[in-house]
Amino acid sequence: ALESLARYLSTTSDGRIRANSVGAGGIQREQDVRFVKEYSSRTPAGRMATEDDIVQGIKFLLGDESRYVFGQTLIVDGGFSIW
Repeated sequence: ALESLARYLSTTSDGRIRANSVGAGGIQREQDVRFVKEYSSRTPAGRMATEDDIVQGIKFLLGDESRYVFGQTLIVDGGFSIW
């Protein structure tokens, strides 16, 4: 739903709104060690995300570096979704 909302806002605002979304992967907190090991083995990055990993993607979308990015979803998942 958020991806569709980002696309809708970006295409109906005459370029005034740059709406994007972030598709975050699993963030390591206090999960069971076996879960973390299994999840990590399924990502090319070999680990779960930290909160800072996700924040960096958000900072990119909020900054001038993404001024030509409209209606996109930035996947920040350590490569989990490419399998």
